[in-house]
Amino acid sequence: AKKPHAPYANSIGKGNCVVLAPGTGLGVAAIQYHHHDDKYTVFPLEFGHTNVAAASPEGASSTSARFLEDYANDAYKGKFPMEHDDLCAGRGMERAYKFLSGGKTLKAPEISKLASEGDKHALDAMKLYNKCIMNFCSQMAMGFQPKCIIVCGDNAVKNAFFYQNEKNVDAMKNEYLDHSMERYGFMSKVHLLRQTKRMNLNLLGCAYVCQTMKTHKKSKL
Repeated sequence: AKKPHAPYANSIGKGNCVVLAPGTGLGVAAIQYHHHDDKYTVFPLEFGHTNVAAASPEGASSTSARFLEDYANDAYKGKFPMEHDDLCAGRGMERAYKFLSGGKTLKAPEISKLASEGDKHALDAMKLYNKCIMNFCSQMAMGFQPKCIIVCGDNAVKNAFFYQNEKNVDAMKNEYLDHSMERYGFMSKVHLLRQTKRMNLNLLGCAYVCQTMKTHKKSKL
């Protein structure tokens, strides 16, 4: 049966939105919708540099928890917890591949290519990388309670082979919903979207903010 189109597939809808742009780092912005004039305001944010929560005692022995511990010990000598920016970016995928392959080092594009060819370590690295992104999405969903969250950027487009696999998508959904507040349905209320056509949404967003700042009139209050 043909699947129905996702809500907001062609627009963000009349509501607030969080945009994530995983690349060399993790770019984050909020788009606030104003009901009184049917317009939007874009807020550049630095949520990528928030710390990743420690694993629960129950999940301390999981692959994800061991990966985080290994990465933190190497990157910060155990002094600081990992930042989402470390994980939800190209270097996060590279580190995941190194951890899962027993020390092999490759660049993110090489890992993606291997994953598309069915390489197990590369696929597992992409799964772990996307698991980190979904974990971050759940934090943004709780904090902002937006209508939707969009994952954009060339990586989201080029790695379509990964996101077109239903098992991968199901695993990502499970990670996203694995939040304590989902027991009240907070995560399920938010629509998750992915950029599917190549265009520089980061640059367009920056241009929109600059134009808004240029034309903004000072308040008389």
